[in-house]
Amino acid sequence: MHWLQGMDGTTPDGMPPRLLSAGPVSVALEAGQLRHLRYRGIEIVRSLGFVVRDGEGEKIAPRIHGWQAREAHGRFEITAEARVLLHGHSLCYVLHIAACARRLRLTVKASARTGFSAGLAGLEILLPRSGMAGRQVQVEDIGGDCQHTWMPEPQALLQPLSMLHALAYESQPGLQIGCRVLGGHFELAGQRHGAGGLFRIQARALAQTGCRLPEHGQLLQMASFTFDDAPVPAACPAR
Repeated sequence: MHWLQGMDGTTPDGMPPRLLSAGPVSVALEAGQLRHLRYRGIEIVRSLGFVVRDGEGEKIAPRIHGWQAREAHGRFEITAEARVLLHGHSLCYVLHIAACARRLRLTVKASARTGFSAGLAGLEILLPRSGMAGRQVQVEDIGGDCQHTWMPEPQALLQPLSMLHALAYESQPGLQIGCRVLGGHFELAGQRHGAGGLFRIQARALAQTGCRLPEHGQLLQMASFTFDDAPVPAACPAR
């Protein structure tokens, strides 16, 4: 196993596109964002990453000034450092992504050396409608309470599911998906996209008032996905 390293100038964002795999898990890495996370070829996540937006809601491209990647023995890891400048405010963050055959985890630690109050920042996850719409989903809130609900089409999800901590659902027959988010008050909402739609998980701060970090303030957030397609053992025959 060895590290691949890059610095400024590789691409405008500092990180060349890469296709990574860890056993049955595959994902594309572009500009510090994970795209088209698949398990055995089935798309589980459309995109996952730390997103910074301006006051108008437009994404701001980060400047990735250092990254390392390694991929071997059915695992991969990515570490990247990035900075965003907006109206004289600076937000720096470090991404760490790790995956194996049954799990993927993304952790981000952001800090504002001069304070950051001009934009919105936080984890953002887009899920394809095909994996959740019309399926039963177990929803766990940050208080530990769980409920089961049938997920409608994205455009029919009129009221966001708030205070979200975890989701569990069967994306395809026999494929159980688990998703956990930490580090903020997250919510799940529907989003129109083409002829269908997407489900979006994001911190309420990103959806509404933004990430307001004081000088030298810090933000730590994490998202993880688990994949389980192991067959359920048959019940023992009655005696």
